[in-house]
Amino acid sequence: MRQLCICLLVMLLIFSYPAIAERTVYADQRGIAVFMENGKLGLVDSSGNVLLSAEYDDIDLFGDSQWAELRQGNLCGAVCRDGRVVVECAWDDGVYIIPEAGMAVASFDSGNQICEVLIDLHTGTVLSSEPKHIYWADEKYVYDLSLEYYDGWEAIGPYQLVICDFSLNPLLSLDDVGDAEPFDGGFVVSSEHFSWNPGTCWIIDREGHMLLDDIKEYEITAEGVYYVRYGSTESDSHTYCGLISAEGVVFEVEGAEIGAKDDAGLYCINTGKRSWYQDVSGCFGYIASSGAWVIEPKYEYAGPFVEETAIVREDGRYHLIDLNGSKIGDLEWSKKTCMTLPIIPVDTDEGLMLFDRHGSPLSEEIFDLYQDVYGGMLLMRDKAGRLCVIGTDGAVLLRIEAEDQETDMGDGSTLWIKTGGLWGLMELRGSLTGQWRISPCFISVYQYTADPEEPVYATFEDGGKAYIDPNGNPYGPYRYTKNKH
Repeated sequence: MRQLCICLLVMLLIFSYPAIAERTVYADQRGIAVFMENGKLGLVDSSGNVLLSAEYDDIDLFGDSQWAELRQGNLCGAVCRDGRVVVECAWDDGVYIIPEAGMAVASFDSGNQICEVLIDLHTGTVLSSEPKHIYWADEKYVYDLSLEYYDGWEAIGPYQLVICDFSLNPLLSLDDVGDAEPFDGGFVVSSEHFSWNPGTCWIIDREGHMLLDDIKEYEITAEGVYYVRYGSTESDSHTYCGLISAEGVVFEVEGAEIGAKDDAGLYCINTGKRSWYQDVSGCFGYIASSGAWVIEPKYEYAGPFVEETAIVREDGRYHLIDLNGSKIGDLEWSKKTCMTLPIIPVDTDEGLMLFDRHGSPLSEEIFDLYQDVYGGMLLMRDKAGRLCVIGTDGAVLLRIEAEDQETDMGDGSTLWIKTGGLWGLMELRGSLTGQWRISPCFISVYQYTADPEEPVYATFEDGGKAYIDPNGNPYGPYRYTKNKH
């Protein structure tokens, strides 16, 4: 009888084993991870405890956020790091997480246009559900744009934009404004929204008062807004460029192009003109933040000051100048090169050589090609065609057979390199230099920003695609694979 019971128990275990679901746990996301069970996804903590049962078809990355989008069938919702579903999967056009504001924009297709709802992620409460409104946010403000029509790609005015704080208290209401970006002194606003052509741009203060009109192009920095604008009257055909901060216009001069503040505290200005039908190049010079010319515009081209020297072009030849505009040494060359590093690749009669900022050669090696700047280093090709990573002292830090490299991803501590038809991640830090952090194993890699914390979207050798962690491990299952196409 005892032997019969044991046999029955063994048989029960054998037949019940296939019923135990296989669980695949993916890369850690700061204490939590996505897992797959029976083809569905859930969340576990670092100890393997289930936080969210495996009932979902997709769970987006958390990143630095406390929340992530999740999908069940064709409907989307949002989940918190502790596994609570804070927005039920009821939205057919996606849930956009705004982590800074603790909000989400949930979208649904009403049949003839996209409608959006603003939801509090802490409570799941619908904060605003006005028809014909779309929402977005940045690190300081929430934007509520009312419009005539929005299909997810195109927004059609007339517009009214309300800028709110994170409690949705209206701070500023603007008519005929479709987009806005903040800086310390106010906002750069545009008459269009979601358009390749931003339309008319202008700069206003936090109360909505006009500061500058007819902005052609701009760049928002910690200093303020670098801008290029047209003349403000019909009779004024000039183009102006300058810098505006929270205190107002720092300086403005006639010109078509402005460079960022360099190591010497100067700004490189192109005194040309721009219009809707043509751009006219002018002379380059250097201006101080007071608006005074330090070096009068007289160069055909000019770069920023680095180590109190700059590269300029006169009569078709490049050479070095000091802060007084005086030429340094006898070194001259004809082809444009890197202007932003302490080392300069120069195409000499002997070939491509490296020089310092005083015009002295750093080595006798002749290179074949200057390719790019990455993380404060030069990327060159030697005479054998190998990729060379060169430090600021001219020393070759890495020399490797490589078909390609990706300079738009990373901060200089690593470099994505393609060799043997596959991409891998190479270390560039001290004694680790030359070691593969991730051996070449991807068909392609892509990253939205150069932030090393930003996840990389990679295509594996079998055609599967997934976001990967810094060691090449996927954060979740393949989004799709080759055999599905």
